[in-house]
Amino acid sequence: MMSDLKPFPGLAEFLFESPLYEQVKRPRSIEERKSLSVDTVDGYCPECKRAATFRGRTAKLVSVQQWDQAPTNTALEVNIHCTRIDSHQIRFIALLLEHSVQKIGQYPSFATVSQAAIKEYRRFLEDQDAVELNRGIGLAAHGVGIGSFVYIRRIFERLIQRRFDENKAAEGWSEGKFKKMRMEDRIKLMKKHLPASLFEHRKIYGILSLGIHELDEHKCLSVFPVARRSIIHSLEEEHRRKAHEAERADLTKAIANYDAGT
Repeated sequence: MMSDLKPFPGLAEFLFESPLYEQVKRPRSIEERKSLSVDTVDGYCPECKRAATFRGRTAKLVSVQQWDQAPTNTALEVNIHCTRIDSHQIRFIALLLEHSVQKIGQYPSFATVSQAAIKEYRRFLEDQDAVELNRGIGLAAHGVGIGSFVYIRRIFERLIQRRFDENKAAEGWSEGKFKKMRMEDRIKLMKKHLPASLFEHRKIYGILSLGIHELDEHKCLSVFPVARRSIIHSLEEEHRRKAHEAERADLTKAIANYDAGT
């Protein structure tokens, strides 16, 4: 049903974040039209192995008129080129339906681009988190929403559990009570010990706390891109916190040693 579709997320997110075959509303509003009428988009270049700006061959990456006026079941190709090295290209094919649009083709694949981007984050990903994030991306790339969703949820649950284990003694938290809590209540309990972005985006994690039997493929695929970005952002923020604490501890030790030597 059209009412179940997500709004068009903008061209960059549609190209780089949406897995294949997920349907979103066909761009119609003024803001959505503006998101199409751009000269460049930012994404990840798997050949440069870094974030990059991409442009098309023409003045605009896509023709707004094409997206507005093309008949149902029209396939449009969008070719973008890395502004750093022109031969680095990514090709997309979008299928325009009466009320929706979906990405039906991409080269290099969604999994290749996304998994290459994950390597940039390996410095702050636990080994198991990195492996399962890659698996989730691979499944989403092939339209397997529930399976991809499971891996994202597992990563999130481990992040929450790690923070609980690190602080339960100091806070006097009960392991038994914690296991019986809903995810939303766990997040509220540990607010001051969690990345700020995780608490701010807890609505996403409320969806993640649902049992798999309550979700369908479409719902999981629609949540996956945002949940993936939220997880990465939270893990990155967690990494910065740990790095800051380690630096502060080293500084404290250095000052103590200096005082002892005077």
